[in-house]
Amino acid sequence: QVPHAVSEVLLQAMSLERDARPMDAAAMRRALREAMMEPPLLSPTIEASEELIRKSKEEEAQAEQNRLEEERLRAEDEAKRRAAAEQEAGQSAEQMEQKLQGEQEQQADNGEERQDEDGTGSGQVPQPIIDPPPGPPPPRNYRILYAIIGAIVLIAFGSILFYINSEGEDKRPTNTQKALVPTSSSLPANNSGTSRPSPTSTPNATPPNTNSTMGRALISTISSADTVDGSRVTIASDSALDKYTAYSGGDRFYVVIVNAQLSGQTTEAAQNSIKGKGFQSVKIDERGSDFIISFRIAPGAKARVEQKSNRLDVIFTL
Repeated sequence: QVPHAVSEVLLQAMSLERDARPMDAAAMRRALREAMMEPPLLSPTIEASEELIRKSKEEEAQAEQNRLEEERLRAEDEAKRRAAAEQEAGQSAEQMEQKLQGEQEQQADNGEERQDEDGTGSGQVPQPIIDPPPGPPPPRNYRILYAIIGAIVLIAFGSILFYINSEGEDKRPTNTQKALVPTSSSLPANNSGTSRPSPTSTPNATPPNTNSTMGRALISTISSADTVDGSRVTIASDSALDKYTAYSGGDRFYVVIVNAQLSGQTTEAAQNSIKGKGFQSVKIDERGSDFIISFRIAPGAKARVEQKSNRLDVIFTL
């Protein structure tokens, strides 16, 4: 083992700073000689080690003793607090008992005072209070009143039924009125062989109109024309075309006009006359009272509908 003084001289000689190193070899030799002459540092002896162990044990024992003392003091404080709480609880219970006892005594005093006022405090037995016997029940005149009201209601109901029946009989034709209506068997025969009109019919009456197209919009023209970016199909009618539905289904575009029909041309002629860019074919059909026109859309084309009063424009764009 190198002595401490020698290691210091060696470290000084290996210093990076020039001023810290010895000036020359003679100075180095002199420093080493002086370091070798210093007595070496002695290592701790066994007795010193034992002394250190003993002190550490004493410190641990003292710390354990302090911990136990703190726990004892903490337990004493907890016991004191519990005792104080129990004492307070006992005092509260005692106070409540005293209060109840005082109330009972006060109630007993009040009861004795009431008995003295009633005269029962001197040994007299209190007599029960007996109510007087009830009198005769009051007359039940309301039964007569109910009977009168019921009779009035029945009379009113019967009067209403009689009035309704009499009105029906007045409106119903009697036998005399039936006899006044002439029949074909009672009319005299016409010698000329021509038939005579029935008395019950009006000669100038107009027969009822059974035409199923009454109230339906009449589509007069369907025309088509090319535009810059596609084409336009115009559907014109004699009335406003504000009730319509337009939707796409698969590769077709449908326009359904509610309560309308084609007028002035056939379906085949109208289909053949419609041509333009953006659609490949046209189909016209009627479903009930609705007019349906559908277009087979060309690939990449789009369709939309614009409504202007009595005209619908189906616009195709590419």
